[in-house]
Formats: sequence, C-alpha cells, structure tokens
Amino acid sequence: MSEQSNSPKLVFVDDGRDFLDTCNILFGGDHCVITFETAEKTMEFTRSLNEPAIFFVDMSLRQDGDGVELIRSIISVARAPVICYCLSGDADPKTKFTALSAGADGYVVKPFDKCEVDGYILAAERSFSRIFNATRDHLTGLLNRREFEKAALRELGQVMRWRRPTVCLFFDLDYFKEINDTHSHSTGDSVLQVIATCFDAHPWRSSDVVCRYGGDEFVILLPEITEAEARRIADTLKKAVASTSLKNTAGEIFHVSMSVGLAELNFDRAGREASTILKDLIERSDEDLKKVKSQRQNKGRVTP
Repeated sequence: MSEQSNSPKLVFVDDGRDFLDTCNILFGGDHCVITFETAEKTMEFTRSLNEPAIFFVDMSLRQDGDGVELIRSIISVARAPVICYCLSGDADPKTKFTALSAGADGYVVKPFDKCEVDGYILAAERSFSRIFNATRDHLTGLLNRREFEKAALRELGQVMRWRRPTVCLFFDLDYFKEINDTHSHSTGDSVLQVIATCFDAHPWRSSDVVCRYGGDEFVILLPEITEAEARRIADTLKKAVASTSLKNTAGEIFHVSMSVGLAELNFDRAGREASTILKDLIERSDEDLKKVKSQRQNKGRVTP
C-alpha cells in the first residue's frame, strides 16, 4: 500500500477553479486531493465519508455564502474524524477569531505558502493518530467497545427517528481457548488480527459500525438493512475468515471458523432511549449466538 493511500484525504472547497487546480498541483503528488466548488457537493461527500479527511474551506463562497457555516455542517454530520481549516484573504484577527470560535482548527490566509499548509497537514495527521489510539482496539485496529457504543448510539438516533430496519451481528471465534492452548497465545492474537483484516476488507457503508467487543467477540451494527441482507453479510464474513490459511509458530497451516448471532431492531419492544435499544440489540444477538453454538454442540467438530 502506498504512502498516499495511508494519508488522510485533502479536501479543498473554494469557488475559484484556478485556485483548486493550483491546490491539486501543489499537493496532489503526496496526497489524495479532492476539490469542490459548492457546499452541496461538499456535504454530499462528507455524509459518505468513512475515513479521516482534512478540509480547507474558503470563508466566502459565492454560491453558498458563509464558509464558516459550512465548516459547522461538516463537523456535525461527519462520521469519520475530520479536521477543518478556514481559507481567507482576510488577515483581520477578528475574522480569524470568528472562524476559530465556530469550530475551525486553523486559519490559512491566501495566498498561502505551501510550507504553512504542509505544517497544518502534519498537525492534523498527529491529531488523527491520537484519535486512532484513543478509539481503536490496539491489537486489531477495529473500533474499541467504548467508541463502538458512541458511534452506534449516534446511528440509532437516526434509525429511530425514521423507523428504519436495523440489525446487530454478534460474532465470536469458535474454540478460541483450544487455539491458544494448542498453538500458543501469540498465534491466538494473530488469528484475531486476521479476522480484523477480513472484516476491514468488506465494503462497509459509512453508517455501519464494526468493533472488537472484547476477547474473541466482534459486534457489528448495520443500520437501515433487512435481516436477510444482514445474514448475507454475516455469511460473507464467515466464509472470508474460514477460507484464510493461518500458520502457527511452527509454520503449520490451520483454519478457523466463526459463529454469529443476529438481532433485529423491534420497534414494538424498543424503548425511547438509544442506549436502551443498543443494550437490547447486543443482548439479544448474544443470546442468538449462544443458541447457534449450543445447537452444534452434539454434531462433532475438528479440533483446530
């Protein structure tokens, strides 16, 4: 994977086409640069954003007016981490104060020196690194349980407002204790990392919330999706994991499998609080998982 693909996207919003073309020339070699001339297109992109991005937004857009208001909107709807900088030809400290107090993370006066913007990009990347460390499980890189709950509550708020179907999937690794005992705990850690890689490779929507819930457990919230669609996703993930060849510390190849429980949001039994709804979804999907595993207990198995 190239260094550019690991870097946050740079999003420049300005109603001057020549300026946007210049930004592409200056920064396109080291970063993925995206440009927009209107607030509408910018917000359409932001709503679908599922990875960190750095926005540079002009304070005065001819078609849309106030760029500061656009920054507020970007921050309010973005599901992925974003850093927003204001662009302006106005160097007045009061104008800078207005932008920064509205939520902008910095203020760049045009025409700018490339070195200054490079410095802002580096500062944003450091911020993203801190966010990643605080919100991700250190072993797998997936969302940790606390961040999952925050993101899931946000999504459930929208789901409940529009009464959209939603499903919770609860996965766990089959015979994880035996894997650790047979192959070693370091091999067990490697297995969890492989599962996370398989999950990461799935084409998730920006509204889907995926996490390592704890130990060998993984939980996924799928807003605005039917039970049948959720089962297809679960089957795809299970097949991806099962088809992956793993090696233990002795170089021996083995395979693993996962079980999954499912719970669909029931509006008739759901409470009014998103936290209550989330707890109910997780508990019922966990109960369903236990039923699935219990039904297989007497069918025999191959030791990993």
